[in-house]
Amino acid sequence: MHVAKDIDILISGDYMREKHIRYYIDDIYQGKSIRSFLEDFNVSKKKIYKLEMNKAVSVNTEIKSFDHILKPYDVVEIDETFIAPEAVKKVKGDIDIVYEDEDIMILNKPSGQLVYTDGIDFDTLTNRIAYHFDNIYPILPVHRIDYETSGLVVFSKHPICQSYMSNLFELNHIKKVYSCLVDNEVKEKSGVIDKPIARDRHDNKMRVSSQGKHAKTSFETIYSKNGISKLKVEISGGRKHQIRVHLRSIGHPIVSDRLYGHMNDKYPRLMLHFESISFMHPRTHQLLNVTKPAAF
Repeated sequence: MHVAKDIDILISGDYMREKHIRYYIDDIYQGKSIRSFLEDFNVSKKKIYKLEMNKAVSVNTEIKSFDHILKPYDVVEIDETFIAPEAVKKVKGDIDIVYEDEDIMILNKPSGQLVYTDGIDFDTLTNRIAYHFDNIYPILPVHRIDYETSGLVVFSKHPICQSYMSNLFELNHIKKVYSCLVDNEVKEKSGVIDKPIARDRHDNKMRVSSQGKHAKTSFETIYSKNGISKLKVEISGGRKHQIRVHLRSIGHPIVSDRLYGHMNDKYPRLMLHFESISFMHPRTHQLLNVTKPAAF
């Protein structure tokens, strides 16, 4: 997928009432329609329809048909107010911003916090962001990590970025590296666990199963001592509880994993941290790598 060289946020009038996303088109899109341009960012048909019906896209300040053909140096503006979801409830609380630009915000989530509400607990990372940033289009997560897991969570600041980043995660075009502590001393310096994962029909957890979906986990041993090992883990597949299930399957459950192992009195939380993420940025089309080392 190609993207325009520059994506700017244009604030017109009252910041709280009107917001546009501005794109400077380069020759990559010569001969493409507005519709095709939006589809290249994986904007859904439903959102494209809403934008079209509300005449929410202009080219060089003029409203155009979505069949209009774009030319180099055109300026496309999208009024995101027509595709904004319901406002997110604001909850006061601290947030740890690791990286931020016009399109993306990456936060460090503590263990024991939800990314998005389950309908009962609203003290989530998303709701706390809403308290600090009162946007027409809420700053929303493009993926989730487990409640017990700490580490990086990527948020989008506008709907085009939301569609683009969600698609990257869906296609597994994201490099994800975790740190963890596991029970027992790992003898191998490195290894690969390539086992399919499926939902356990008899319990609220996942399991290795020949009937499951493909999942691969690679690990590197950082140290092993006193019955505990520290690992760097990289995953592809992104199945629910993938790291926890795979490491348990080789006799090394994550320390203090209530679901797949047992609690350790020295460690009051699940010792798993999403440490590093790399992907192609939607604006620069350059590789972005963001790292937040584990505290353990």
